[in-house]
Amino acid sequence: MASPIFGAGFYYKTFMWPASFWEKLYEPMIRRAAGLGYPSKEPDPDTYEKMNAFCDVLVIGAGAAGLSAALAAARAGARVILCDEDFALGGRLLAERGEIDGQSTQDWAQSAIAELESLPNCRILRRTTVFGVYDGGIYAAVERVGDHLRVPEPHTPRQRLWRIVAKQSVLCAGAFERPIVFGDNDRPGVMLAGAVRTYVNRFGVTPGRSAVIFADNHDALRTATDLADAGVAVRAIVDPRPQRSAAAEQVASAAGALYVNGIIDGVSGAHGIKSVRVKDAQGATTAVPCDLLAVSGGWNPALNLTTHLGGKPRGTKPYHASSPVAFPQACASPVRRRANSLCKPVWEAGRRRVPDPQRKADSLPRRPAVPRLPKTVGRPRPSGMSKAEAARRSSIFRTMLPPPT
Repeated sequence: MASPIFGAGFYYKTFMWPASFWEKLYEPMIRRAAGLGYPSKEPDPDTYEKMNAFCDVLVIGAGAAGLSAALAAARAGARVILCDEDFALGGRLLAERGEIDGQSTQDWAQSAIAELESLPNCRILRRTTVFGVYDGGIYAAVERVGDHLRVPEPHTPRQRLWRIVAKQSVLCAGAFERPIVFGDNDRPGVMLAGAVRTYVNRFGVTPGRSAVIFADNHDALRTATDLADAGVAVRAIVDPRPQRSAAAEQVASAAGALYVNGIIDGVSGAHGIKSVRVKDAQGATTAVPCDLLAVSGGWNPALNLTTHLGGKPRGTKPYHASSPVAFPQACASPVRRRANSLCKPVWEAGRRRVPDPQRKADSLPRRPAVPRLPKTVGRPRPSGMSKAEAARRSSIFRTMLPPPT
């Protein structure tokens, strides 16, 4: 009832005048309404650790590309550190039904993980997020050691901060699925198509009983197939692209679903979806009953770390996403300028994950090629920096240190 009065951002206009009311009336009222709490005066009961690690190759992400890169480097005798933010390695392989080298994606991932764990020159850090890239091939990562434990063992740290010095790095951080914006797209039951596949294939849970797929790419067709195989009734596949897709029509026919060239004009249902309004290319609207709407607007590669030291992403037309072009020096060997040779194969392998439904539906990329390691390795320093410049920076840093006690 009060929504016409309390519109978005109403407080920016309401609390501007008179200015004398701010400290006496507006601020105390806002603080009470926001429910601001009080910080604890007790010391933090948890403990934390700091660790240093050195490696030849740091692999960030443990999906298909990350496991392949770690295997190739470890088999070559390099010291490898493999980091992944999940507790289970495998990335999207855990949520897909496909084959790699004649094995299911899950079986291939488990065999790769078992081999990496058996190699003495490979360290695997689960529940570890690499969040920073710095000069000299230095990476910062946080490992969540005890956050998931209800009762941690004595002297178990809650988190561990890693300072990793790597001569080379391979970024295999995966991609983020884009949503599609439409009216009431925040209702319970509206999910990303990739998340739906994760529920079905990784956790064995069907998020609904009847579903509609709304996507502008072929990757979401996997969701329709997996839902149908799991016993979920797929009511419709809605494709906003102007040209009809033979692959989408084929998947819709196999799932017993309606194929529509159009958009989702809105949904109905307060506490959950009851139906969606499908508007076709001619403007006709049809209500399709369902309790699950899986949407996908494509995928954006996770390029965060490539921008930390000046890397510039650039839009790529065929995939309507940004791809790394100018890589930061820390993505390269500190002693050899090999940023492009290291990072580009991973992006290429990642974008080839988008399947062609007219080919084998479960096809996934083969193991990406990993460049050979340099035969001679020097002391790490930013690629392109002269020894004189490195010494100058080091002397400046030493002058900033407190005198020894």
